Amino acid sequence: MGRLKYVFLLSEYINNYKAKMFFCIVIHSLYKMMPICLGFETAFIISTAFSGNLHYPERHFFIVLGMIISTALLNYLDILVSHDVAYKILTELRNLSYEKMAQISPAGLDGEKSGNIMSIVLEDIEILEWFYAHSIIQIFVAIILPTLALVIMSYFSGYISVLLLLFILLMVSIPYMSRKRSDNQGIKIQSKLGSLNAIIIDGIQGIKDIVTFQWQKEYFRRMYESNDDYNLSFYEYSKRSSSEVATINLLIGISSVASTLIIIYFSHIGKYSSQWILPLISLSTLIYAPLQETLSMSSNYGRIFGAANRVFDFLQTQPIVSDDGKIKCNCVADTFKNKILFDNVFFSYEDKASGKKNDVLKGMSFEVKEGETVVLVGSSGCGKTTCSKLLQRFWDVEKGGIYINNINIKDIDLSELRKLITVIPQDVYLFNRSIKDNLRLANKNASDDDIITALKNANAIDFVDNLKFGVETFVGERGMRLSGGEKQRLSIAQAFLKDSLILVMDEVTANLDYNNENIINQSLEKLKRNKITLMIAHRLSTIKTADRIVYIKDGICAAEGSFCELMENNEDFRALIGDVNNS
Repeated sequence: MGRLKYVFLLSEYINNYKAKMFFCIVIHSLYKMMPICLGFETAFIISTAFSGNLHYPERHFFIVLGMIISTALLNYLDILVSHDVAYKILTELRNLSYEKMAQISPAGLDGEKSGNIMSIVLEDIEILEWFYAHSIIQIFVAIILPTLALVIMSYFSGYISVLLLLFILLMVSIPYMSRKRSDNQGIKIQSKLGSLNAIIIDGIQGIKDIVTFQWQKEYFRRMYESNDDYNLSFYEYSKRSSSEVATINLLIGISSVASTLIIIYFSHIGKYSSQWILPLISLSTLIYAPLQETLSMSSNYGRIFGAANRVFDFLQTQPIVSDDGKIKCNCVADTFKNKILFDNVFFSYEDKASGKKNDVLKGMSFEVKEGETVVLVGSSGCGKTTCSKLLQRFWDVEKGGIYINNINIKDIDLSELRKLITVIPQDVYLFNRSIKDNLRLANKNASDDDIITALKNANAIDFVDNLKFGVETFVGERGMRLSGGEKQRLSIAQAFLKDSLILVMDEVTANLDYNNENIINQSLEKLKRNKITLMIAHRLSTIKTADRIVYIKDGICAAEGSFCELMENNEDFRALIGDVNNS
């Protein structure tokens, strides 16, 4: 399939637009045909007028007028229809890309740079507009119109058609011979652009830390290097494409001179009357217009096909977790006693660069019952957060199983499983929308009264009421207009609105001061009632309040029990708690 491979593969995603694309080709063909017909007709009028053989001038006048009006109308339709279809296709591809992100997240995006993904979803798909709105239509027109013109000219002399065909083949061979270099350069440009976007996004999101640590010089050095790499790859691409365009234009000029001479010669030897010289010269020159337009656009094919490659590969990304479960969440919850069970769970992360596996869990087993708060404790990297991610099926276990009420979570529909679980993270993400909008992410059907109740339960109503616009207040990007404690309380309000069976809390109070910790702990006590609660903690105050502690070491549950029991019976746990106290 060659360089068109990925464009054809992408066409599978836009089958609904094939009829509209055909209509675009017809409109564009007629539009490009009009100037050729108009030039031929005008040249014929002039030739016959000079030879004294012009008959019915009024008829020719109306023919020319009709062509001019048709050209204007077809030009309007061409722009309207082709761009309408192209941008609908881009919208479809962009929607598919967002759906793919949701499907493969978060494991499928682990290790990927957000700037590179943004480049695929925005820039790469935008570049495909060149193909769907211009290139694909121009390719068909560049084949149809010159073929018709060569057939017409062969009626007067086959030698003229052969000469023009030779020049056309020479022109087409130029981008064909450099296609591999062009495609490689196109992929390189889009990759460099993705890397540059990633660095810029890092700089925007981390600007406070960059300024705080006086890291501006180092950051700008990295950004300038990436920008220089992108500019250099774009320069190499532009240099090659401009030389192609210049060579094609040179061949068109030479062909025009050669065809003019041969047209005059065959008229001189009596092949046809002299009144056809000017129309045939006009036709031989004008047939290059659609071909030249297409070949000029071919200088962008490297970027177009490079972008198509990246978009297709992204859409083909397979989710790490397969959604084969059928059980609904209302069939999982038990009205008597709910529980979750980690049964001899093994799991390892794979390093994408080296391909090596990092074993994290090596036979993890523990149980959490309804109404009980279990805290996972262990050194950094021991697998605490991994347990919460496996429970949500961000990844699947390699051996063993995770069960909710004796049902393997793999047998539960993935979206239904996530309805069963509410996660309150350490780093709360809020969208740049109102407080009410952010809360309704947890429950889109929540009424205003439900939201007020949730805010009260989360001890967040006082600070929200003090805001100028109350629940309608926009929180800023990533909730930057709120403090850490305020964001955490809104996250707890979301948990009240979602009201799931299982509650997972990841270092909820780790970055909060004493007052905020007390306020949040009060609301958490309400939230935990009648729920299965799994917490991840380093903070001593949090660990002490747990009903039971699961101490993780070397990928297994090394010990479990109350705080006092572990302090008394486990030396490693005592050493860890000593480190926490000294920190």
